[in-house]
Amino acid sequence: MMPDDEVLACYRDAGRIAAEVIGKGASLIREGALYLQVVESIEQMVEEKGAGLAFPLNISMNEDAAHDTASAGEQRSFSKGDVVKLDLGVHLEGYIADTAVTVDLGSHESLLEASKAALEKAIEVVKPGITSGEIGGAIQHEIEARG
Repeated sequence: MMPDDEVLACYRDAGRIAAEVIGKGASLIREGALYLQVVESIEQMVEEKGAGLAFPLNISMNEDAAHDTASAGEQRSFSKGDVVKLDLGVHLEGYIADTAVTVDLGSHESLLEASKAALEKAIEVVKPGITSGEIGGAIQHEIEARG
């Protein structure tokens, strides 16, 4: 077993890599770009940094909230108006950093603002003893308050 300082260093390095790669990966999502090419480019970036994927790269669009993954031979491309969720997990020696970003290829500012406010509210209410239902209620309230 690694000493705590080495474990913490792995987590920090994984987080640094995940943050850098997701930023570059998000910039690849644009009208006409192919899902599979974006996935392969992001996976290559992670490998070039000396890390591995913690789970298959997830790119989900529009009403698919999460966990869609491009398959071999995938022919889908991004279109004007899409809301794209990119979810990346990176691991170093088994220590994982998980991050996600939303890319708006349309005019969905109010949806993205509501989502950000809901995330901020969830972070604010989380504490020992709070239930997932209470967190979900806070999220729901923030989203519904914005229509």
